[in-house]
This record gives sequence, C-alpha cells and structure tokens, in this order.
Amino acid sequence: SLYSSLVSPPMQSLTEQALQKARRTIAENFADPDALDGLGVLSHQLEKQLIAAESQLSNAVQSKLDSLKRAVDLMDESTLKLTKLSTNISRIDEKIAQTNTAISNYDHLKKVDNARENLSKVISQVEFFARVPERVEFLREKMDSSPASLKDVFLEAVKLESLRVALMKEIQVTRNRRISIGTCLSEDANDQLMGKIRSAVMNHLRIVPDLMDEVTNRVMGNIGRMFDLAADNPQDLVMSFEILEMQHEYNERRNVAMRNALKNKTLNSVQQHEYDNIHSVVETKMRHMLDEKVEGDFELVNLSNELEDSKITALTSLILASNQVLQKITVFKQDVVPCIPTHYEPLFVFLESFEFVLLPRIDECVQNVGDLKVSEILDFINWIEYHNDCVSRFGFPERECLAHLYNTKVELMLEYKERIKNQVIEWFDNIKKQPLELNKNTNGLLVTPNPEDMFNIIHAQLEVAREKLPLEYTKEVAIACLQVLQSVQRDAYDNLSHHWQDMAVDTMCALINDNQRMREKCDEFGEHVLRFVEEGADKEMIAAILVTVSEEYARIAVKAVNSLAKCVLLELDESIFLKIYGPEWESGENLSNILIVTLADYFQDLSTWLPADYFKVFVRELMIFTADKYLMYLRKKSNGTFTFTSELNAANRVLNDKLVIQEFFETHMVVDDTQSVEGVEEEDFVRSNVVEVREMRLFIESHFEPMIHLACVISARHPSGVGADVRALYQRWGIDGLRLVQAALLANPSVNKTEKATNIDAAKKMFDGGDRNGAPFSNKPNEEFASYDTGTLSAEALAKAVAK
Repeated sequence: SLYSSLVSPPMQSLTEQALQKARRTIAENFADPDALDGLGVLSHQLEKQLIAAESQLSNAVQSKLDSLKRAVDLMDESTLKLTKLSTNISRIDEKIAQTNTAISNYDHLKKVDNARENLSKVISQVEFFARVPERVEFLREKMDSSPASLKDVFLEAVKLESLRVALMKEIQVTRNRRISIGTCLSEDANDQLMGKIRSAVMNHLRIVPDLMDEVTNRVMGNIGRMFDLAADNPQDLVMSFEILEMQHEYNERRNVAMRNALKNKTLNSVQQHEYDNIHSVVETKMRHMLDEKVEGDFELVNLSNELEDSKITALTSLILASNQVLQKITVFKQDVVPCIPTHYEPLFVFLESFEFVLLPRIDECVQNVGDLKVSEILDFINWIEYHNDCVSRFGFPERECLAHLYNTKVELMLEYKERIKNQVIEWFDNIKKQPLELNKNTNGLLVTPNPEDMFNIIHAQLEVAREKLPLEYTKEVAIACLQVLQSVQRDAYDNLSHHWQDMAVDTMCALINDNQRMREKCDEFGEHVLRFVEEGADKEMIAAILVTVSEEYARIAVKAVNSLAKCVLLELDESIFLKIYGPEWESGENLSNILIVTLADYFQDLSTWLPADYFKVFVRELMIFTADKYLMYLRKKSNGTFTFTSELNAANRVLNDKLVIQEFFETHMVVDDTQSVEGVEEEDFVRSNVVEVREMRLFIESHFEPMIHLACVISARHPSGVGADVRALYQRWGIDGLRLVQAALLANPSVNKTEKATNIDAAKKMFDGGDRNGAPFSNKPNEEFASYDTGTLSAEALAKAVAK
C-alpha cells in the first residue's frame, strides 16, 4: 500500500534505534541489582512516551496523505486546461490557413501587400541614407576626440561603404529592369532620370568614401610615426595594423567580387576598378619611412660635424651614425616589432634599409684604407665585430651582409698586421740608429737596453690589440709581432755573416748577451700570449712559431760567438799572422808565445763579459779558427817566388808552434775536475770526468794534427813521399787542402822550378784520384779561405808566375 511504501523503512529504523536506546538505558540504570525496585516506574514512563510517539506518527502520516491527494487533484485540473488550450490553438491554425488561402486568391490584394512592404523598406532606407552625412560627421568627431575609437569608426565606415556600394548597384539593376519591362518613359528619358538619381545619390553619399580615406590616412599617419606610437601608445599601433588587415581583407573580397562579375558579364571592363593591395601599400610606406630614418641619421651626424667644425674623420662619423641606427633597430625590435604582423617582416626591412646606406660607405672606407690610422683600423675591426654581433642577436646570423663584412674584416686585419709590422720595424730601426749604450749588468756581463726596448714595443702592440679587438684576434697580432722578430733575426744573422769585420769585440759580446736575453724575453712573451689563445690548432701553431723564434736567438748568439772568435783573430792579423812563415818567424821570433799571451789578455776580459757557457763556446771556436788560420796563411805567401830559407827549419817551427798553441788551448778547455759531487758515487764521477777530459783532448788534437801533416809536406821534396799527410789534408779541407799543399811545395827552397812544377801536378793528380777507397775529395772551397789566394796553381800557372 502507499502507506506501507512510505512508512515501513523509516519505522523499522526508528524501532531499532528505540530498542538500542532502551538497552543502553537499562544497562545504565540497573547495573546494580539493588536498583531493580525502580523498574515499575521506568516501565510506566516508557509506555506514556510510546503512546505519545504513536500519536505524532499517525498525525504525520495523515498530513502526508492529504498533500498527495491535493497534488493528484491539481494534476487532473491542469490536464484539462492543457487539452482545452491545444484545441484552441488548432482552431487558430485552421483559421490562419483559411485566411492565407483567401488572400492568395486575390492577385491585386497580394500586389498591394507587396507594394506596401516594399514602400516601407524604401522609406526606411531613404531615411537611413538621408541621415548618413549626420552619421559620418558624428564618426569624424568621435575619431578626432577619441583616437582609441579609430577601429570602431573604421568598422562603421566599412558598413556604410558596403551599403553605399550596394545602393549604387541596386540603382543600376533598377535601370536595367525598367528598360526590360518597359515604362511610360522613353529609353532616353529613363536614362536621364536614372542618371539624375545616380548623380544625386553619389553626391549625397560621397562623404562615405571620404570618411574611409580619412581613416586610412589616419592609420597611415600612425604607421609613419610608429616609433613614437609604440613607445607611448602601443595599443594604438596594434589597432592601426588591425584596421589595415581588415581593410586588406575587405579590398580583396571586393576585387574577387569584381572579377567574378566580369567573368559573369554582369560588369563591363569600363566599370572595372581594382582596389589597392593594402599589404603592398603598407610595405612601401614602411620601407620609405625606414629609409628616411637611416639616411637622416647619417646626414645628421655629417651635418653636426660640419657645423661644429669637428676633426672627426669619415670613418668615425660612419661608426657614430651606424651605432645610432643599430640602437634604433634595437628599440624597434623591442617596442615596435611586437605590434606589427609578422608577414611584413619589419626587422628584415629595417636591416635592408640600413645595409643599403651602410655597405657602399664601408666599401669606400676599405678602398681608402691607406688613409686610415692604425687606431682607426682597430676601431673599424672592433665595430664590425659589434655590428655582426648585433645582427646575430636580432635573429639573422646567416645574413649576407655578415659575410660581406667578415671579408672586409679580414682585409682590414691584414692591413692592420702589415701596419704593425712596419710600425714595429720602424721603431726597431730607431732603436738601432741610437748610439749603442754598452753597460755591465750585476753579473758583469756587457749588455744594451735594446732587448727591453724592443719587447716593450711588442707588449705595447699586444695590449692595444687586447683592449681594442676581440680576444680571438690577439693571436693574429702576436703572430704579426713574431714575424717582425723573425725578420729582424734574419737581418741580424745576415749582418753577422757579412759585416762582422766592422764590429768591435765589446759590441760583439753585448750582441751575444742581448740575443740570450731576447730569447728569455721571447719565452716570457710566449707564455703571456698562450694564456689568451684557446686550445687547438692555433695554439699549437703559435707555440711552434715561438719555439722557432726562441731557437733562432740561440742560433744568432752562437753565430755571434763564432764571429767574435774571427773578430779577435782579425785584430791579430798584422801583428802576428801576417808575420808567420816570414823571415823573422823562420829566424826564431817566437810569434806563438806572443799569440797566446795576447789571447790570454782577451780571455781575461771576455770571461767576465760573457756567460760561462758562451765563453766556453768562444774558446772552442777560437781554437778551431786559430789552427785553421795558422795553416791557411801559408797560402797568402804563395805567389810563385816565396820560399823558406830552410824547409826543415820551417817544418820544425810549425811543430814547435803547434805544441805551444795546443797546450795553451788545452789549459783553457780541458778541466780536470775530479772533486766528487753530492748524490753521485765518487768512482762513477771520476770515471765520467776522465772520459770527458780524454774526449776534449782528442778534439783539440784533431784540429792541430794538420800542422804535423803540413810540416811533413813542407820538408818533402815530392808529394809522393808524404802521400798519407797530403791525403789527410785533402780529406779535411778538400780543394782548400790542395791549395795548402801546393803552397807548401812551392815554398821548398831545395826544389828547382821544374821540380816544383812537377810537384804541383803530382799533388793535383793525387787530389783528382780521390782517397784510398777512390771516393772523391770535396771540390767546394770554404768561403772563409776565399781571400787567401785566387785559385789552384797548376804547373802552367806556376811557370808563368816564375817567368814573370
């Protein structure tokens, strides 16, 4: 039943809750058996509560049933009303259908109704178009008073323009319809009438396209001052481009409609009018505006320099103007570009305008690079780096202009390095032209301030490059400076080779020490440079150049030591060497003792002027040159008439001089130091020292041994008797040995002219026959001995010399 369905579940729940509550009450009140006396009272209370609860429940159920009954009655009543309403609506629809059928049966009434509706529309349109001037004036005032409303004005102007175009089209259609259906007027009269109507309407509504033009001009004005607008009111610039995009879309639609009309022949070619491509118009406007901005900055800088009578060069003006443009492009990218649709590519256009003005001026400066100062070339290279970095940050790392300027930068760098070289060379020449200032350092070595002066110049050039140029170009400047040092080294080496005779001994000592200090400073310079060069091929290349330059200084120093030895002996030419083999020498003048005493005096000074290692090299070179010079000076006597007084006495003099001079050099070159060294076994140290002493003695003996061979040749009547000695001299000196042997044979007083000629030819045949193994002797003369004679003396040449 309805009652059980509504009540049963809640009642069961309440019953369970009541039982639980009763159990709790009994458990709480009768836990003590003595409290059972109150059970009757409790039972009575509960019965009273049960009666009250059942009474309340019955009232609640009855109230619910009454509500449900009322609801059912209301639903029945609503159903009756709805049925009645539906019936009335059906009757109304039937009457409407009957009425429509009745009206459609009357043609005149239908036409009257259509005419009424058309007349109503015409009156409404006439009233609307009559108020157009008033509306346009309102829009103009709104546009002037509130620039932010420009978009709303544009949209309403487009709406008015669309209605105007539709009206003009409808007038044309009406004319054609009147002609086709015929009227009371003639065709000419009809054309006149429609022409008047069209003219009147066009004059009346001309204000609409004028308004469109005003809006377009206002928008274009905003484009022209986009820099200021983006800074102050960027929303207005965004709105202007939104209007242009809508205008472009509107024009495109009108152009499409016009082309379709031409295709469908509803429009003749005379009436054709192509509407502007707004994108092209805006691009042209923006490009022209940016061109003027760039050209204006360049002209402004030039004008400012002229008015101020500034001494700023053309390159500096170019850089100043370019920096201003780059700054504007930066602001343009940050403020203006976000307001412009991307298809216009505004940043690309701005860079094109800039490059159109910039690149010709850059090329002109490069063509006149010879007129630029070194500092200007540095500024030029630095600015190109700055420009390329800016353009890359603008988002155009592959732009063609960057490649062009990179090539320009390479040309400038080549010019800068060439200028550095010339400048450094000029400064070095100035240093050389100054009077040579010889000083003794704290160790007593002879030096000049040239190494410090030269490397101060090198370091100055490097520091300038580091301050002005990117770090990657430091290596280029360093290489240029090293190339200058290499050029100076070549000059120094050539000067030593060809002009050592013009140098004083103390100057030569200073040169040796200076080259050693130049090497040390070169190594310091290399360590300084390599700190700024990244790891890789460039660093390895520079390190290799540094090693080459450093080693060349050591080679020049050794060459200077070699020249010093020749220089010392050159000073002894007249006093000693030219007298050897002469009458005084042969008669007993002890020239060898004078030689060693003089050399000892030199050693006393040179040992303090030179470092110990270089002094040892000097003594060794001097020993070699002394032995060679002693021997080869016999060739100076060989003029075809010179002879010894006694060949045996001369031979003995040579052997005696060998002992004296050899002993002198052994004293200074052989150091028998057997004192033990800490960390080295005494026996091993002594053994090593003994080996070194033996090797040095053998080295000295090898250079003085040819004096024994010469003594044997001097005392021989025929070269075949001293064949081993002759071949030993050939083996050592080649063609120069032949000339020495011939000179000795010619000086023998015990041999007549014919025998001398025979001996000369025999010596030549022994030379041509080669050594005991048949290997040829060297036929290349030593340049050091070139001035001693004029060539090998043949028997025929000897005969001529004797006859003379």
